[in-house]
Amino acid sequence: LTVLKRFEGTALLELGRIDEAESVLLEALKLFEERRESLDDNRSRAGIFAASGEIYASLAHCQLATDRIEEAFATVERGRASVFRDRVAGQEDGQATGQAVGIADLQVELAKSNAALILFNDPVFDPLVAFVLDGRGLRVVELGLADPIMADARAALRLLAAGESLETCQPALARLENLVSGPVLAAVDSSVARF
Repeated sequence: LTVLKRFEGTALLELGRIDEAESVLLEALKLFEERRESLDDNRSRAGIFAASGEIYASLAHCQLATDRIEEAFATVERGRASVFRDRVAGQEDGQATGQAVGIADLQVELAKSNAALILFNDPVFDPLVAFVLDGRGLRVVELGLADPIMADARAALRLLAAGESLETCQPALARLENLVSGPVLAAVDSSVARF
């Protein structure tokens, strides 16, 4: 049901019916999160995200379509935070404590450290988007459809896993750099030293 509602929501978004799309996707997300929380173990909750977590990216695209960048960032982070929480649950040093940190708080800490946070959506069907947060603020870098990017990533990983030299992997790595790293790094404040 969640998958069908996500397809309905993304179809409405493509038709430009953003409010309807967002409503359907919010309903799908509610169903998805209820299902996640009903599972008994942390691995299953993390696994269901891996199988169906793209709903967060679809909802974020609705929010980006109406220039609500901070909401889109929070939506993508909301999905990732759940996975992180489920992965570290049960580890004494990994227990989440305190309140969620807001974008302004993150921005202050990043500026102090000359750092940037780069968060990617989960581009199963939606275009790949990078959120760049640094001392200057939050920006979105639209990278296009994920298929060509993923093809180059898989090619490079397969070659590296087979023991090929970096020289052999260089064409795929260069395309990845042009498609992903270049546009994302261009959006980062030049004073940033860490990611």
